Amino acid sequence: MGRSRIRIVPQRGRVLFLLFLFVAASGLGCQTRRLYREAEAAVEAARDAGAARFAPFEFVSAEEYLQEAEAQLKESDFKTSERYSQKAREFAEAALARSMEARQQMLVR
Repeated sequence: MGRSRIRIVPQRGRVLFLLFLFVAASGLGCQTRRLYREAEAAVEAARDAGAARFAPFEFVSAEEYLQEAEAQLKESDFKTSERYSQKAREFAEAALARSMEARQQMLVR
């Protein structure tokens, strides 16, 4: 009886350890996916504002960074994906700002 008890404790320990690893690993991509979705929304907003016309450099840069962020996310390279998502968002926000400014200038003329 003592032997089976010794075996159960390590087995239970392994199960708990594996469960812990699974929970920890599944949470790793949460922030990364949130940042990606935010960047995706920013690119979409820039697109809707006509950034392809009014801020082509910033808009294309945002799209390319977003594509690379998605590729890195699929490869589970979370840190790199976060960096690219941040860059995509920055370029998209700049494209949106330039587009809005250009539209305002068109209305004034």
